[in-house]
Amino acid sequence: MPASETNGEGPNGVTLVNGTIYGATNSSAFTLQASTGEQLWKSSALSTPKQGQGINIAPQVVDGKVFMATSGQLHGGVAYALDAKTGKVVWSFQETKDPSQRSAGGVYGTGGSWGTRVVADGSVFFGVANPYLSYDHVTKSPNKVLYNNSTIALDLNTGKLKWYYQAVPNDLYDWDMQLGPMYTASGPGGQPTVIDGGKMGYVFAMNAATGKLD
Repeated sequence: MPASETNGEGPNGVTLVNGTIYGATNSSAFTLQASTGEQLWKSSALSTPKQGQGINIAPQVVDGKVFMATSGQLHGGVAYALDAKTGKVVWSFQETKDPSQRSAGGVYGTGGSWGTRVVADGSVFFGVANPYLSYDHVTKSPNKVLYNNSTIALDLNTGKLKWYYQAVPNDLYDWDMQLGPMYTASGPGGQPTVIDGGKMGYVFAMNAATGKLD
């Protein structure tokens, strides 16, 4: 297997849905027929340059779409929805909002995510990592670097942003919001709720429709 087709740092993993195995190397997504091991498709259309961590995520497959992301990319992590039958990109979402900040982390990458997505009520929920800013950067040029260190909700079909909650603006400490969130239809006050956390050591309960803390 060539170096470009090895596994990333992880957590990695595969998903089995209706007899099809969905997985990824650090540079492409693929599907296999579970009963025979035959490759059904391979998608190399994801933005995975030679430097950076590439894809580290276990795919989530819901409603005919495969939800994935890149992690630690030189020009910012990207979230993707692929067509589950063909591997073609349905939509993509830049996890660092401002194009001028997508290289802020240098060789360590900016943003990105590797927690498996939660899909519910027409939304895709996931956490985004940190921008690897230095002490000099955060003290001399403080900036939130959206949507890093955040939990975000995207429209299932279009990939458009619905809301974000940023736990750590202007992060100095490598406090990713990297975990795959949980969803409950009956959280505080009986409202749909997304629960997420990260390296900062806190757990956050957010209204699933608005992103506001419950």
